[in-house]
Amino acid sequence: MLKVFIDTSAIYTDPFWERTYAKELIAAAKSKKITIYISEVVYGELIYNYEKILQDECVKIQKSVSEINKISLKKHTVKLPNVIAKVKELEEFYKSLFIHKNIILLKVKPFVYKDVLKRAINHEKPFFLNSNKPQFKDSVIWCSYYKEFFKSNHTIHLISGNSQDFVKSELIKDYKYLECYESILDFVKTHKDYISKPSTSFQKWVSKSNINEQFIISQINKNLDIINSLQQTAFQYIEYLRNRNLYNPNNGDVMKDFSSTDITQELAYSNMKLSKLSKLEVDTFNNYSIINCEACITLDLPENSDSVSGSPSKTYHSEFYIPLSFTIDKEKTIKDMQSENYVVRRFSTTY
Repeated sequence: MLKVFIDTSAIYTDPFWERTYAKELIAAAKSKKITIYISEVVYGELIYNYEKILQDECVKIQKSVSEINKISLKKHTVKLPNVIAKVKELEEFYKSLFIHKNIILLKVKPFVYKDVLKRAINHEKPFFLNSNKPQFKDSVIWCSYYKEFFKSNHTIHLISGNSQDFVKSELIKDYKYLECYESILDFVKTHKDYISKPSTSFQKWVSKSNINEQFIISQINKNLDIINSLQQTAFQYIEYLRNRNLYNPNNGDVMKDFSSTDITQELAYSNMKLSKLSKLEVDTFNNYSIINCEACITLDLPENSDSVSGSPSKTYHSEFYIPLSFTIDKEKTIKDMQSENYVVRRFSTTY
């Protein structure tokens, strides 16, 4: 049975384990193929961050509504989520996982702090960053994890996006039976045959099926919610760059100078389309596949208009690459389509 240890960074943006690979990890824990461990420090930080994010977003909404009401004849109200109730919901979610031992909560034992103190004195990772800024929390998390199996020689599978502190070359000095992964996705892809080996019949179906780029694009285009989210992500990225005057005509990796163009949301959306996919990967599990790709949203807009003829002097062709994942079964039914926070991973512009 694999021993999997979770850092806060691995579930920070998915506290309910709703993404496709996170669901696979929980399913593997429920079937006793793996054991997931979370330090009480990670759990406490997760609850704190969740509450803070909710509070901050509620404040943003209230400010936006207030600004709208200042210029509106009719006053608007928005029902905000109950932050206390939402936090309670998250706590109950983990309480259930702990009770059924789908996730093991590791209490910080007193002897751990002696090790942490030693690290502080010797400036050892993960207590100190390269900048020598103390990281007490990370040190407690790591010491709690490796001390749990210090004498057993079990391999520790540590999932953490915090590669600056949790550096394998440093940590194996404490415990040599260590494997590190930057995300839950990385771990599940590495051990997918063990976690959920696909059935022979489904493997044959996948190899014969025509699940290609054209088919996937057609399915995505049928989902208006996803298309709207992709367009919104691309437009917000334009606004982000324009507001900061981040442009360089000689650099295709950043936005060209759109400052003279009135790019409204309506104009942008009407000229955007899903044109292609890149980095297409198919991971096959028991009776379905998880598809990972980058959806390319293209946008063609004029830089400005000629003062005499009114014709555009230049047309910019922009490409926004946004990561997507979803599942597909034998019926070619696409489910759980989602983007990781809807962020632009890559961007380029030409004219």
